[in-house]
Amino acid sequence: MLYPIQEEQIVNVIRSMSIQSNSKFIQTRTDDIKNINYSLTGATFTYKGEYYEIGISGKCQPYNALTAIEAINA
Repeated sequence: MLYPIQEEQIVNVIRSMSIQSNSKFIQTRTDDIKNINYSLTGATFTYKGEYYEIGISGKCQPYNALTAIEAINA
């Protein structure tokens, strides 16, 4: 599971390690998140057509949530 915003070199190393260990490689895509709205108490967004509301504020929190969502679905 890889956070969606990574340098390409890091992605390549993790992907290679996944192949070597016969592990599933999953990286969330920033293209799949839409309608991000931030507030002092959290954020709302749509991811793959589903609406989400999180109670943690901060610009990176919706992307952290994507990683958690994909980990649950893996």
